[in-house]
Amino acid sequence: MVRDLGALNYVHFGNSLSLLSKLDGHYQDLVPKEQLLHLFSGSKGEEFVREIIESRSLARRRRVDCDSLRRDVSSSITARRAFRSLGCRGFSYQLVNNPCGFWLPLRRTSRVRMALLAHENLFYPRSVRRGLKKARDAHFPDQEQSTIAFAFGLIQDASLVLSVLQSDTVRYGDSAVRDHFRGWRKVLLVNAVGSYKEGVERVLLCRAEDVLRACHPLFDSPREVPEGWRVIYDDTARFFTMSEVRTPEPIDIQVLSGCPDVLTDRFFELRLDDGGLPILPRGRCL
Repeated sequence: MVRDLGALNYVHFGNSLSLLSKLDGHYQDLVPKEQLLHLFSGSKGEEFVREIIESRSLARRRRVDCDSLRRDVSSSITARRAFRSLGCRGFSYQLVNNPCGFWLPLRRTSRVRMALLAHENLFYPRSVRRGLKKARDAHFPDQEQSTIAFAFGLIQDASLVLSVLQSDTVRYGDSAVRDHFRGWRKVLLVNAVGSYKEGVERVLLCRAEDVLRACHPLFDSPREVPEGWRVIYDDTARFFTMSEVRTPEPIDIQVLSGCPDVLTDRFFELRLDDGGLPILPRGRCL
């Protein structure tokens, strides 16, 4: 069953966070949209705030929940620091455990199942919303919300083993979508650690060449590792300064049911007792 782990409504758009800080002490509860927009009239960057407020106004009453908006501004300011440490602009997402609708059955041992979703109630620029409607979601064809990215893996011997990091939305999306969700692989890894860190001492990230060995037989696998896969796995490991290690015993990294085991003892390792990973805030569940 899908478990909602919370959401980040990231309202950083142009200089919107600076302008929206003016909300402190001005309005409470539900406020007419036009009255709220008047507060920012004539400001440099007014168009950015207008797009955010337009996306939040309630369809019937044309009002905006200012208390909720203030909370999102506060969490966005915190998240902006975390995103900057990850070298990316950042984006809104809903975090879920055990996302439904994957096109193939997964092994029971694949306990790590997590996805970042582009929920309709979260803020995205208009160009990104248009792109999301057209983006192909090959692995979750029946998912109601667009899947920004997903991770599969397992927990073994106090290790969080990440076998799959993937984003169909970015791979098949238009330029607006690709640019907006740039850095998704790092955001995904940080959220995976935050979600599965209990009892875990380290992260073991698969190498791109081993991921290629674990592809489903129905998948038209490339003969050589695509450069994009090396970016997702090997470059992510380099960004987080992971060490290349060998485990005492090989680990089966196959997450797909009915497929042959794929054993490897070579991984990229991130020790969690070293600290250093940014913390991304999670707001109320949607």
